Order: sequence, then structure tokens, then C-alpha cells
Amino acid sequence: MKKMIVSAIVISLIIGIIVGFTMQTSPDENTVVVGAQNFTEQYILGEMLALLIEEYTDLNVEKKFGYSIEDVHQPFMEGEIDMYPEYTGTAWGGILEEPLIYQPDILYQEVKKVYEEDFNALWLDRYGFNNTYGLGMKEAQATEEGIYTYSDLALKSRPLTLGAERSFYLLQDAYPGLVEKYGFQFKDEKVLDIDKKYEALETGEVDVIDVFSTDGDLEQYNILLLIDDQNYFPPYEAATVIRMDILEEHPELEEILNKLGGQINNEEMAHLNYLVENSGMSPEEVARLYLTSKNLIS
Repeated sequence: MKKMIVSAIVISLIIGIIVGFTMQTSPDENTVVVGAQNFTEQYILGEMLALLIEEYTDLNVEKKFGYSIEDVHQPFMEGEIDMYPEYTGTAWGGILEEPLIYQPDILYQEVKKVYEEDFNALWLDRYGFNNTYGLGMKEAQATEEGIYTYSDLALKSRPLTLGAERSFYLLQDAYPGLVEKYGFQFKDEKVLDIDKKYEALETGEVDVIDVFSTDGDLEQYNILLLIDDQNYFPPYEAATVIRMDILEEHPELEEILNKLGGQINNEEMAHLNYLVENSGMSPEEVARLYLTSKNLIS
């Protein structure tokens, strides 16, 4: 009899633990999780997605920001996050490991197709900007020397010094391929820490640096982003990626999140990054200010 009582107690405890665990870990159907990678631009975009959802729905929004570029896809696939901002070039070359496509519209359609077929995920409308590699010079120097394009730079590179982080010199799709394409012959090529490049350009230690086309520091240091006139660097256009099972539960999210489609150009994104990195404003404050200015939220 005692054994039966003890067994009943044990079984009750086990059931209680299982039920309690299930209640704690079951996802809230009224909550969606917005993810973002671990740099300023992503934090801003993630906040924009969250603000739009909060404005137009009764859903609760949980934010999980700070994933590395390499490690965000797996949590997305496993349901840890429901949506996040991604870049076409990153998805195609980094996640899918496919040969790069240089036509933006074709790349977007191909990425969209593969994600739907292989990952049951949807790429929504592109935001409008392209955060790709670039080369920059101080605007005053570039104007004085008549350098506006990569081809101009190639013709006048001999007396100039390039500064870039080590990875830029090593990656085949960065500097080695760029030299092959344009024929640069710089006087010197300096390796710089990523957070020292703009300072080195400002002090005259170097004449040209590698940049990303929506860097906030482009505005702070009055940098001219040179034109890649032979289209060497592939497109990295940003858009929201969302799992199809989330859209099945909340189909209204597609129209709501697509309000960002075509809304942000390169200069605007660079300015938003600048505000977070130099004005003391938080990513949420900047995102709210921008969406309000576009009449996307009240």
C-alpha cells in the first residue's frame, strides 16, 4: 500500500513538472520575436520592425538582438526568432554559398525563391538601400583631384595610400579581385584596425579607405563614396525575412512590414547610423523618429 502511495506521489510530481515546464516553454501565440544582427544598422532596423508591429497590431513583440552575421540563420530556422533584417548578398553568398550575382533584381528574386522552397521563409519588399563595400576619400581631396569613380582612382592611384582592415586585403571578393578589375597601383597599402580607418583618413595617414556604403562615419568625416562604375561589388540590399508559419498565424504582418519597402535610401540609412553612433540617441529613438517622419507610425 505504501509503495502504491509513494508511486502515486512520484507520478503526480512528474506530471506537475512536465505541465509546468510545458506552460513555461510553450510559445505565446500573441507574441512574435524580432531578431537583429550585432551592429548599429541592424539594431535600428530591428527596432523599426518592432515599432511597426506594435503600431498596427495587438501582438506583443519580443526583441532578440545581437546575433553575429554568421550565426543568425540557424536560430531563425529553429524558431528562436520569427523575423529579422537580412541582406541579399549575405544570404546568397554567405548562407547559401552560391556564386555571387551582380544584378540586384535578379539576386533578390533568386534569394526569395530559394528561401521559400528550402526554408519555408519569405523575403518581403526591399527597404531601398544597398549596404555593400565601397571606397571613400575625403570629399575635398577627391574633388580637388577629380576622383569620383573607381576608374578615376585607378588612373590616379600611384601617389596615393590605401588603408583597410586585414580581411579586406585577403578576401578574394574584396581587394584582390578589385585590383584585377580596375588595375589599382597604390604607393602604399596600410593595414588598419577597423575602428581607426576614418581617423587615419582624417589625419592624412592614408588617402583612400574601404567602407560600407551606409557607414555613419561617412557623414561625420565628410567622406565622398566613390562610384563603382564597373559594378565590381555585389549588391547587399536589405529586407525583412520572416518564416511562413508566422505569416500563416498572422497574415496581416506581410502588409504591415512591407510599409518599409522602398522607404530608406543609402544616405538616409547612413544618417540614421550616424545619429546612433554620434548623437547619443538610442536605436529605438532613431527608428521611432524616422518612422514618424515618414508617417508610418504616429
